[in-house]
Amino acid sequence: MRLLSRDNPNAMVAAVALLMLAVFAGPNLLPTLISRTLPFADEGVPCSRLNTAEGRAYNQSIIGRYVNAESDPPIALELRTSRLPSTPDGTFTITIVVINRSIGPVPILVTPGQLILDPNQPLSGFGVVFNSATPIPLIGETQGYAESRIRILNPRQRCVHRVQLVFNQTPGLSALTAENATLKVYYRNPIPGVAIPDGTRPPIYTDQGLWVGVVESDALTVREASSQ
Repeated sequence: MRLLSRDNPNAMVAAVALLMLAVFAGPNLLPTLISRTLPFADEGVPCSRLNTAEGRAYNQSIIGRYVNAESDPPIALELRTSRLPSTPDGTFTITIVVINRSIGPVPILVTPGQLILDPNQPLSGFGVVFNSATPIPLIGETQGYAESRIRILNPRQRCVHRVQLVFNQTPGLSALTAENATLKVYYRNPIPGVAIPDGTRPPIYTDQGLWVGVVESDALTVREASSQ
């Protein structure tokens, strides 16, 4: 029996609807659905495995530079956590899902296995705060960045930055044991970076094309996190 024949228009309409759902909703919904259905699956590749930005004085995307010059964040952050550990020396895992919402490649600063734990420290990249509704200050490093630290997140792509914190060795983490305690993660960068020419030819770009600003995740309560 031919389900997609002209004698069965309802099946044809359903097939077209499913195709449109996959095209338009799939990039946003499918990674989350898969990761929540399969515990061993992530919503994206590790951010540390994204392509490294090389030769930023010469190689940059024109669309990417346009996107990263905008004031609106080209990326969004979603927060996942493990359960709170049952012992003081246990580990607490923080997972940041980084989503490129733009049509251009976005260079991001990635330091594998690390988070900024004090937002008042002049450090750039990913960080976390506990029990705080205060906006994250736009401060950080000001001398430019090693290209090995810059990774390229392609349009509509997701990556995962995961950090494990030892509970009794991490300042502020014990505050999560309080009732209705919350945490949120953020990404910040105060400068577009300084592109270093190779010394054999004049640079095309004088900066590294990094987006400047702060983007925060929604706050997550410990109760919600420990119930996942």
